[in-house]
Amino acid sequence: PRVRRRIAMSAAGSARQVDALMAIGVHRYLWLGLSLSVCSTAVCAQAHEPSLAAARSMLTARDYAGCIRETDALLQQRSGDRDTYITRGLCVAGRGDYSSAANDYTRALELDPRSLQALYYRGVARSQTGDITAGLGDFARAIAINPSYAAAYGGSAGARRLLGDDSRALADLTQAIQLDSENAALLHALGCLLYDMRDWDAARAEFQRAIELDPRGQPLSRAR
Repeated sequence: PRVRRRIAMSAAGSARQVDALMAIGVHRYLWLGLSLSVCSTAVCAQAHEPSLAAARSMLTARDYAGCIRETDALLQQRSGDRDTYITRGLCVAGRGDYSSAANDYTRALELDPRSLQALYYRGVARSQTGDITAGLGDFARAIAINPSYAAAYGGSAGARRLLGDDSRALADLTQAIQLDSENAALLHALGCLLYDMRDWDAARAEFQRAIELDPRGQPLSRAR
């Protein structure tokens, strides 16, 4: 009972954190392998011209206003760059403006309709604006392009949780983990889902697996 109480106290906050991270879509746990090249602050500071590396560095530092300025300057020079629109969308989403972020991802998709990143991030943004059906459609499109794309299954699970469809969210998360079994964020999200489904032992096992993979990154390490 004592352990369960500790898990309960931690899980409540952790579930909110997972939801927040899923909403923003920029935190390292939910990149799910979509790593961005980041330049060092010193190198970026020396750049005289706007650069995507500088924008991504600002994104990582959560300097969303600076990132938006940098990407806007870049788009004045090259309006047809898919990755710049994706990066701008992530910065805008970091400020909580998911509608504008979805517009940036849509522009990226107009340039590259098969961009898995743009589909994933637009699915997250649309889900957070309440257009969950459209969000699920984006995740489904990404899966159709690449059935091994774990991020899309994770995104679909997050959207289904917003709908209260925990059974299908469980199926999506299970598939995501089969594809990316060492992703602490997915295991953490599965633990939160199982906890909400009152499967205490299974939830604790997933939390423990997540802790073992990323001891410093999971708030539930306090529940050991």
